[in-house]
Amino acid sequence: MRYLLPLVALLTVGSPLAAQEDRADAEGLRALTAAFSAAWEAHDPDALAGLWVPDGDLVDPMGQTARGRVEVSRLFREEHASYMKGTALNVKVTATRVLGPGLALLDCDAQLRGVKTPDGKALPPLKHLVVAVVTKGAEGWRFVSVRLSVPVPPPPEK
Repeated sequence: MRYLLPLVALLTVGSPLAAQEDRADAEGLRALTAAFSAAWEAHDPDALAGLWVPDGDLVDPMGQTARGRVEVSRLFREEHASYMKGTALNVKVTATRVLGPGLALLDCDAQLRGVKTPDGKALPPLKHLVVAVVTKGAEGWRFVSVRLSVPVPPPPEK
């Protein structure tokens, strides 16, 4: 019994600290996605790539793959010089799963507005899903691996 009281006291003290850390991590993850949206709307490929760890990777909805910050920047540069020019992106974290200390999996909904066809016609907003592994380091939260997909409707019933 004499060991139980210190254990309860330790758990009680530890809980607020853990809650503060959870809140700080949640704020950091929101800051990461907000920084991504801001860099997107600034059409700044280097700022976008700077949100990845140096050896991170990205697979976009068209299946293009970039490995490392240099390739991620190149991919964003190519996209923003063409069909992504003038677009706006909104990203919302819908679920977070902690994989370990300083490592998490994010599920996000994203909506891309302002995409135009080659002949200049505006397309409706494009909804896509984002799955990202993120890590927390000296620079804060950064993307390790990001996969984007565009949901498609199920095939019609016969």
